[in-house]
Amino acid sequence: MSPSQLAIFAMFLLPLAAAVVPAMAAEPENSGDDARARRFVEYYETTVRPLEIEAARLFWTANVTGKEDDFQKKQEAEEKVELCLADPQRFAD
Repeated sequence: MSPSQLAIFAMFLLPLAAAVVPAMAAEPENSGDDARARRFVEYYETTVRPLEIEAARLFWTANVTGKEDDFQKKQEAEEKVELCLADPQRFAD
């Protein structure tokens, strides 16, 4: 970059950066929406995801063994997942 190009760069972009950086810093890091999203992800990872994994394992077992008892366990596990996902409050979030 030549000195004249560097001067043009500094003349136009540095004032822009000086205006943008303080505006970004003034924005709150954790807004209410971010906190709600984090709570939902935490709920999902601690509550729903383990149920989904268990349902998937039971699905596999039932399909490998073909036993009626295993299919019943699989169905019960899938219903637990569906109940978690059907919670109106969580759905609203």
